[in-house]
Amino acid sequence: MTAIIKSRLAATRARLSDQSLDALLVSGADNRRYLSGFTAREEICHESCGSLLITRDEALLLTDFRYQEWAQAEVSEFDVLIYQAGLGALLIEQLGVLPGDRLGFESAYLSCGQHQRLTKAAAEAGLRVEWVPTEGLVEGLREVKHPEEILLVRQALALTEKVFSKVAASLRPGLTERQVAWEIERRLREGGAAGLAFSPIVAAGANSARPHHRPGDYPLQAGEPIIIDMGARISGYCADLTRTVILGEVTERFREIATMKCLGATDGFIMVNFMLESAVQGVAGGVVGSLLGLILGTLLSWKAYGLMSLAHLPIGDVALAAGISLVLGVVLSILAAVYPAWVAARLAPMEAMRIE
Repeated sequence: MTAIIKSRLAATRARLSDQSLDALLVSGADNRRYLSGFTAREEICHESCGSLLITRDEALLLTDFRYQEWAQAEVSEFDVLIYQAGLGALLIEQLGVLPGDRLGFESAYLSCGQHQRLTKAAAEAGLRVEWVPTEGLVEGLREVKHPEEILLVRQALALTEKVFSKVAASLRPGLTERQVAWEIERRLREGGAAGLAFSPIVAAGANSARPHHRPGDYPLQAGEPIIIDMGARISGYCADLTRTVILGEVTERFREIATMKCLGATDGFIMVNFMLESAVQGVAGGVVGSLLGLILGTLLSWKAYGLMSLAHLPIGDVALAAGISLVLGVVLSILAAVYPAWVAARLAPMEAMRIE
């Protein structure tokens, strides 16, 4: 691991040189772990496990006393510095001996409030520091995976798929979304995951049309789609798996939607497709209804008044009634299809399944 950390540091310093930066302040947890090997992770908002300060010649991990032993046990290529009065004072001390004045910082992870406090402290200390926002400087390095990283991703995916198979086989009507989500989390952790890639998403019925739905007390029901989005985290590397399950027999319609989604159909395309089919069905129903009404009315008139009634058949009124019937058939068919079409269009791409 030491050799990998050294190569990552060298690549980061090369990027600093390319962007004419004298140092880089790393605040993102994943970037911090990637560059230093320090595995502590923020679980509470507004709490930091530390920051990295990387220059052309030095690599520093700035953290507080709570993480001192943890950091010293895991970090070998960085000097661990402990702050007592917050990051600002220690960072300003280090910036005072910084060769150069261009300091890059991760704009995606350093909050506006933190930036204001640090720049104010630097100014009050009489330091001339140019704060340069950077985007994707470390992430660009992380895009190219080392074989060990690929292995960890595969392990996370294998565990995720294994747990999904077990959870899917245990689904039954009456279980709530919340119960299924807890079962996913329990099995992932018991299977060896260090944590979750994200909180499991279990969305059943109409909730399946809601992106990033929070599992609630809605009970699973036969014949309704159930979207499950889940992932394990192993050694900092995550899997992400999304599947749609239907309890009972999967209808041919759902298979059709799944196929269109997998082939890249947009939500709008599926909506329009549903509406056009409904309109065609409305036209067919209106025509059939008009013909049946005309035939039935003619037969009843002939039975009551004889053939003379046919000579006085109100053709205009019959045509008007047929037109109204046709229009109403189309409108009612489209209105009845709006909600099902909306739900269908929002479904995630899925592999049609059957679970008894």
